[in-house]
Amino acid sequence: MKPERKEAASQISQVLQEISTRYTQIRSQAMVVDSTLKITQAALEFLECIRRSPELSMTEITEQLHQTKGRISQMASALKQKGLIMCVPGGDQREKRLALTERGRAVCEQKLSMKQSMSQTVEEICQEYSEEQLNLIGQFLDQIEQSMSVFGKCPVSKGMTEV
Repeated sequence: MKPERKEAASQISQVLQEISTRYTQIRSQAMVVDSTLKITQAALEFLECIRRSPELSMTEITEQLHQTKGRISQMASALKQKGLIMCVPGGDQREKRLALTERGRAVCEQKLSMKQSMSQTVEEICQEYSEEQLNLIGQFLDQIEQSMSVFGKCPVSKGMTEV
């Protein structure tokens, strides 16, 4: 590879790493809903799961979020205390189903609004490029994503602790 191509590839790699790091930071930050509520990304995903499929059982949420029953139970308890979800009667007396409260729906709407704002920003940036350029960028990103999947195939077991 020519030195100038190698330098360009190195710069692109650096920018992609910085984007990835920043995106991870954004996703891991708690979202400040109001002066009384900060909510983690995991809790937002929990709420979003319930928003998409109202009145899910705890078991169904566990399966959809790929979390342990204990973790889901802890999150459900915390979200109930914050007034974001409530229990509703299920098919039988033992079954707990969860639904969003008005406040929980408002939090989901706020998160959706932020996501739409991010999408709008990308759309605005895309206006500066021709369709051909966007196709090339898309192909490039697809190739990067495909090559990255090789690095993501590290075995992970349930119950392992991340450090």
